[in-house]
Amino acid sequence: MYILENSTVQLDAGVWDFYEWQPGGSTSRYFDVTNEGIYSVTVTDSNCCRNTTSVEIKYAKVHYPTAFNPNSTNILNNKFKLVGDLLSFKSYKLVIFNRWGQMVFETEDPTEGWDGTYNGENAPLGTYVFSANYESFASSTIPSLNSIKRGSFTLIR
Repeated sequence: MYILENSTVQLDAGVWDFYEWQPGGSTSRYFDVTNEGIYSVTVTDSNCCRNTTSVEIKYAKVHYPTAFNPNSTNILNNKFKLVGDLLSFKSYKLVIFNRWGQMVFETEDPTEGWDGTYNGENAPLGTYVFSANYESFASSTIPSLNSIKRGSFTLIR
């Protein structure tokens, strides 16, 4: 599971009678995680049956390329899109503009990228700018984190 740095995720152990989280020793159903690591919970029901499960939390590492080629045979380079751990967002929005400030692409799906077309035609070579807004998940101790990433990239063919 991935979280953005300086954000949090709330783990839910489900409905049981007793809980014990490690590290920390919390005895609550929910456990707020803000750091990387392996977290485990041992649950016990009213019949004294026990079960333990764990999850590894890592910081999401995401970035945007500085150039892309829609004609590339490398599928990692034929669309301009977010690269990295994409499941760490509660919400996401990417907007791309040409050098005249016209919006040429917009998506709220972090797995979707721009293919270099505008109004059904190939967009011209050159520099484009983008703005990406994303929100992390919240927990009972830390509100969601809103971030904005802006930059430019080159469309090549």
